[in-house]
Amino acid sequence: MDAAERVGRKAELKGCRAVVLSMDDYNASFLPHEGTLIFIASTTGQGDTPESMKVFWRFLLQRNLSRQ
Repeated sequence: MDAAERVGRKAELKGCRAVVLSMDDYNASFLPHEGTLIFIASTTGQGDTPESMKVFWRFLLQRNLSRQ
């Protein structure tokens, strides 16, 4: 979270709109309508996917993922 907040602050200093939140709080259906996004995720334990990212990752792995 510290790294994400740091990147968000630097982006705002450069004039970019920055929103820092947990991946499980982001509605992945908005992806096709976004400009540029930066996702920062840390692994847990032995490189395991963090719980806050699992639903989002499953959404991205859909075979029928479209541009909606």
